[in-house]
Amino acid sequence: MSSLRIWISILFFNSITLTAQSPRITHKDIFEPIQAKNGMVVSAETYATQAGIKILKKGGKFYFSVPIGKQRIEFNAHRVFDVAYLLRLFNNKFKIDYFSYVDDEGGLFENVEIDNSKVKNNYNCNYGCGIFEMTKI
Repeated sequence: MSSLRIWISILFFNSITLTAQSPRITHKDIFEPIQAKNGMVVSAETYATQAGIKILKKGGKFYFSVPIGKQRIEFNAHRVFDVAYLLRLFNNKFKIDYFSYVDDEGGLFENVEIDNSKVKNNYNCNYGCGIFEMTKI
């Protein structure tokens, strides 16, 4: 099996695992989807994110998930973001309702406090996954 197929399989498996472990998604959510009167943006791509933020109304929900660690480009394609950079990006635009992350070992840490000492070292992640649920202010 090629390296690319292995990575795609791992990413697919991790996304299923994360979704399956999340207590916020229930059987009811699948058949009765969440409705957002002020809009909702779910994105992990720069241009889609910018477009979504522009059309999102005040009070609208923004779900954002990206690799976190020392800011860099990994494998010549994947951007990894420093948590402090992301917080500056969201400052005065969004209220962070929930911050969760998956560490390098695959451990899920839900609704953690945003602590400056942990932000400085990116929650000990080199190539983790930061998961933000925010409300536009």
